[in-house]
Amino acid sequence: MKLYHGSNTEIEDVNLSKSAVYKEFGDGFYTTAELSDAWRFAKRKAALSGWNPVVTVFDAPDGLLREKELNIRVFGGKPRLEWAVFVKNNRDREYAHAASAECNLDRKHDVVIGPIMDDDLALIIRTYSNEFLGDDYLKEKLPLSELPVQYSFHTERGLGRLKKTGVLYE
Repeated sequence: MKLYHGSNTEIEDVNLSKSAVYKEFGDGFYTTAELSDAWRFAKRKAALSGWNPVVTVFDAPDGLLREKELNIRVFGGKPRLEWAVFVKNNRDREYAHAASAECNLDRKHDVVIGPIMDDDLALIIRTYSNEFLGDDYLKEKLPLSELPVQYSFHTERGLGRLKKTGVLYE
């Protein structure tokens, strides 16, 4: 399976110590199976930095989801309440229950797979989190359709399944 990482620079070696914290699925290395999504992220990051967009290409085993040695959390492509709560908790700088199954702040999952959050979803989850609105509000606001999926890698064990195979420049 091909996975793509969009950025403003080529990824030589993935270094988890450089990953951004408080991301949707916890700090880690984020990829997508959709090249168009990787280009969108690359262009956004490049616009902020003044550099050029770059997409680094990786191969992951086709049987990644069946690997018994990895702890993999799969949400699928449709945003559901369980996914939204997981995202909210990982993005919450004051969330104090890292061992909870409802977050990945302690990198308990080697790989997490689920919907890519767009700006509209970010606003819905932020409103849910900041205004203490209930689960019913969140369920009502989540889109019914499938969204593009991201594959995030949070441990060296998970990253060991990725092999860099190329780089694409605009």
